[in-house]
Amino acid sequence: MKFLFQSLFNNLGSQKQNFLKFFSFSKFLKFKKFTFFSLFLLFFTFFLFHCKPPASKSAGKKDNPSKKSFTISFNLQIEAGKSETKKFTLDEGTKFSKTELDSLQKNLLTKYAKEGYFFDGWYEDDKFSGDKITTEGLKEVTVTAKKTFYGRLKIDKHSVTFQMNGGTPAVAPQTINHGAKISKPTNPTKTGSVFIAWFKENTFQTRFDFA
Repeated sequence: MKFLFQSLFNNLGSQKQNFLKFFSFSKFLKFKKFTFFSLFLLFFTFFLFHCKPPASKSAGKKDNPSKKSFTISFNLQIEAGKSETKKFTLDEGTKFSKTELDSLQKNLLTKYAKEGYFFDGWYEDDKFSGDKITTEGLKEVTVTAKKTFYGRLKIDKHSVTFQMNGGTPAVAPQTINHGAKISKPTNPTKTGSVFIAWFKENTFQTRFDFA
């Protein structure tokens, strides 16, 4: 009886030790799995947020926060109270390209071309005062701020002179806007002659109508 009890006790003790060993080993495995998973998760998170591929050069230029852009406007006055504006957005420090300027001017002038009018150039103020800037001059302008250039279509002027052929008094030349009427001067006189009319040519073929 004592032997059985002792054997049973020893057997139970042995099983208890085995169970404790198994339990400790299981905990160790679980701990290793948990530690490995935690390390893997930590490494993956670090890689995801800190190992981004380098941005391309073009993207870097495009997204450069220090790069400023400005709107450059070209306002063409077609006639009193009527104008059209074209706008460009250019980076700070850049210049206009020949293609942009030639296209701008060609499109505007083709659209609003009128007989007896010419393009007067671009000015830096809407009163058209100061020196005008030619298209060639605009190519040398460096963009540093928002700016508007003003252009206008200006009417042609014609100079009219009067050939007296010995008559007096002499008639002063007239500067006339395209399409405007010429002021009829006083008829000249000449000793021994009678004034007939003003003619368009020196062969006296076509009378000039001042009406």
